[in-house]
Amino acid sequence: MRLGVILAIFLVWAVLPLYAVGTANSIRLTANPDMITADGKSVSTITAEIRDASGQLVPDGTLVTFTTNLGSIDGAVATKAGVARARLTSSEVVGTATISAWVAGTPAVGNIKVELLAPGTEIPRESFVSLSSPSYLVYDTEKQIITGSGGVKILHRGLTITAEEAQFEVQALILRCRMSIAGGPIVVSRGDKTMEASLLYYDVTRMNGYAVVFDNDGRLKRVQFRGADLAVQPTDEDLSPYFDFIEPEETPSVLIRSNRIVVLPRDKIQFHRARVYIDGQKLVSVPLQVIPLSGSGADMSNYIGWDANGLRVDVPLFYSLSPEFVGSVHVRRGESAGWGFYSGNSGWAIDMVQEYGTAEGAQGKFLLNRLNAKDWGVHWQHSIQSQTGSSFYSYVDFPSHKDIFASLNYSAPVKFGSVGMNVYGSKYQDAGADISTDLYLQSNPTPILSGAARFSLLGRTSYTTAPGEGDRIGNGLTGLLYGKTINLGNKTRLSTSASYGYDWGGSGSGSSSRVSAVVSKQFAASGFFDLIYSYDRDRFSSTNIGRHRLSTSLGYFGSSKWRASVYSTFTLDNPSSSAFGSFSYNIRPTLRFYVLQSLQRSSGYSFSDTQIAIAKRIYGQEAALVWSKSRHRIELEIGAVRF
Repeated sequence: MRLGVILAIFLVWAVLPLYAVGTANSIRLTANPDMITADGKSVSTITAEIRDASGQLVPDGTLVTFTTNLGSIDGAVATKAGVARARLTSSEVVGTATISAWVAGTPAVGNIKVELLAPGTEIPRESFVSLSSPSYLVYDTEKQIITGSGGVKILHRGLTITAEEAQFEVQALILRCRMSIAGGPIVVSRGDKTMEASLLYYDVTRMNGYAVVFDNDGRLKRVQFRGADLAVQPTDEDLSPYFDFIEPEETPSVLIRSNRIVVLPRDKIQFHRARVYIDGQKLVSVPLQVIPLSGSGADMSNYIGWDANGLRVDVPLFYSLSPEFVGSVHVRRGESAGWGFYSGNSGWAIDMVQEYGTAEGAQGKFLLNRLNAKDWGVHWQHSIQSQTGSSFYSYVDFPSHKDIFASLNYSAPVKFGSVGMNVYGSKYQDAGADISTDLYLQSNPTPILSGAARFSLLGRTSYTTAPGEGDRIGNGLTGLLYGKTINLGNKTRLSTSASYGYDWGGSGSGSSSRVSAVVSKQFAASGFFDLIYSYDRDRFSSTNIGRHRLSTSLGYFGSSKWRASVYSTFTLDNPSSSAFGSFSYNIRPTLRFYVLQSLQRSSGYSFSDTQIAIAKRIYGQEAALVWSKSRHRIELEIGAVRF
């Protein structure tokens, strides 16, 4: 009896809000689109929804700070109806832009990634990994590994791989394939490009890999390749450590067998026509099984659990289920939003989600969220990728059914280069509409300086209108210089770019310039280090936000025992920085130790947090004790009951 009272008091105390109502407590970030071209003109809209500890939207005027390691972004944006939006403009360097966002003096901290792809690369919109097999496809819930045989087909962002045998590490996002003795070769294809191999290793996170392929004479050779464009180049590296499958030490206690498995990285897994086995005995068969990949996933489908924010629930009711259309109504509580174990939105929510896709290349998602609340909203994204290479993306956001925001991005290849258009519009409840449009023409990059660099010319015409400012038309001309990638040896590369432009008319005349340099090193099968320097001077930017920026990214995900990642951005001529780090170590196969660290600093403000957790995995779920430095206490997180 006494133990029960103590436990009840502990659980109630663990979920009491530490921050006052109206103070930012959680931040939910989205990027639309999440893949853009590294051409200096493509734009992604970063949306931050901020809520307080009671789950209500924060007051208008709450300031959100944004930073990025690649490209340029609006430095500080005030919320309207609980939402702040910043535009990320791509750099000319290919890579991954990590965007941080936070509200000063609060635990509302988060980050999100946007991929910057080489010009001319087809931009696929799906973000999942799909594995299917007519013969054998099974998921080990303890090791979180998918193993398949008998004609396995893998799809990821426009890349198609077929293999007789395949294995996919769900947490590390590593795919391995091999030929069988009696089967055909591994076939990798993208558009009209095809590669045949006997062994293959592919890192989904970095979209690159290694393979042993057949040359024109049928001989085997070692290569490395990019998944984004299937560019292949020879390598002399010893690839033998990359291709070994992970063999089970003993028969897994819980297995899920499926015809098709769809992995949404670090979010959830969908099993189509799932059969669940416990100790070799079939327990249940369901048309769709959805399980989260972590206790802090953004979409906790098929989930009932308890964590630092109290009861956490996501129960989906499917009204449509097919490869082209998946529709569901979700009953949710404790939806994750932000960084760390404690990030989440309070209160109950009923959401309707409709995802669709067509064979012609169109796909999208329609969301009605918080239908049971007074701040219900509508969100819709739609994209079309044509066979000719043109790309269309639209996004409509109607949060809290008060203010509406819409964006449209279109690009198409032409004989001399590319043409495109970016359109943005918003209408606030208490103000008129504002619209901005950019039309641009860009020439194909031309080799100069004996091939040491490529030069491209970008012409732009803009139109803007806003209440009290009238109509404005501007023009601009920018020269872009792409340096040739330099191999520094020992799997280290240097990429550089620079641009200089002049704009006249519109909001004013003036010049702008930008320089980027990226040193990238791969030091293990799934380890990498990036060092990025950038200089960004816009004609409208203030020196108060800083122009010189140094960023680092470090990650290692290839070990079955431990994983680590660090991301940081420092503004060299302004007291501003952002850093996130994570480390996990498997003490035993079912016992894991976590450390999470964050630091956000700007002029007159600093916030840091360290979170330490011991987690025990039971049948694919975790129960954890978590300590937070910013909260000065230990809290209990009980893993989910999934069904």
